[in-house]
Amino acid sequence: MEYLNAIYYDKNIYSLKEACREFVQMHVLFDVPETILDYFDSVAFIKQNKYLFLEESESKIIILSMYDLEDFDFIKGE
Repeated sequence: MEYLNAIYYDKNIYSLKEACREFVQMHVLFDVPETILDYFDSVAFIKQNKYLFLEESESKIIILSMYDLEDFDFIKGE
């Protein structure tokens, strides 16, 4: 499986939950109110999404994608 895009989050700035929420807010649910994001489990969504891969190193949280982050609907898979 080849990943084309990667987003890195610094662990000194973001927790795992914050990094995943930021990713979901920017690339998945970008047009929903904050209150909906408060109840959305971003970490589980990324871990269970077959188009995304979540990896942690000592200093970074890395989210890899098989598709273009701007032009792909990660919920619909298209």
